[in-house]
Amino acid sequence: MKSPTSREGFSRPCRPSEWSGHFHRSPLTAQRLQPNRISALNLLRFGPDLGRVGQGWGGTEERLTYCEAMTPSETSPPGQGDSLKALSIRARAALGAVCLRRYALAYGIQHPAINELVDYLFALASAQDIVRWERQAPMLAHTMEDALPAEIAQAVGSEHAVAFLRLRDELLEIGYCDLYAATTDESRQHLLAVFRILETDHIALPDLTPFQVSSFDENHGWGNVVSAEIADRWRAYQ
Repeated sequence: MKSPTSREGFSRPCRPSEWSGHFHRSPLTAQRLQPNRISALNLLRFGPDLGRVGQGWGGTEERLTYCEAMTPSETSPPGQGDSLKALSIRARAALGAVCLRRYALAYGIQHPAINELVDYLFALASAQDIVRWERQAPMLAHTMEDALPAEIAQAVGSEHAVAFLRLRDELLEIGYCDLYAATTDESRQHLLAVFRILETDHIALPDLTPFQVSSFDENHGWGNVVSAEIADRWRAYQ
């Protein structure tokens, strides 16, 4: 099957029927799905064959569409959900980058791979070709839903490892969850999960005002490509 990443350019999230498939859940896969969760990056790599190899978990087989596999996070922090509905996916990813930077700053976490992930999330704002943006995923995206590489784990610290892993995955899903499917509300749910992580650790959430210039009503939820001036303003926001 031809990978959808061979499609050049971007006009709207595609809705390829081939991204529906039958998935056997091995014990390892079931654990990583948490449950029924398949990363966008792995689905991109393996397509509908993801999960077919190996012993089925309990002998069961489930039919999952791409969006159905991306289980949204639990509940929304009070007062945040409605405010985020108007923001484009580009703006939500940029907000996520600000949150990651604040989390790292709060605990003195420093590593080039984290800076790369921050830059990657900000880069979605001005990406002319979102498929090409996805292809340029940094190292932390390629280890999505896996344990952190040893040197990054050391930088994060064992006391923050679990929260940071969840933070990384939720941040990446903001841009990935609707990349090859119809636009849904899940990118907002993933950003709300990021907010919950910060709130749990009493880290201040960013002001939404600078990001309201990019609307969910534009470009099927993704928002229009933002100007260099706005992109720089978002990057400079602390």
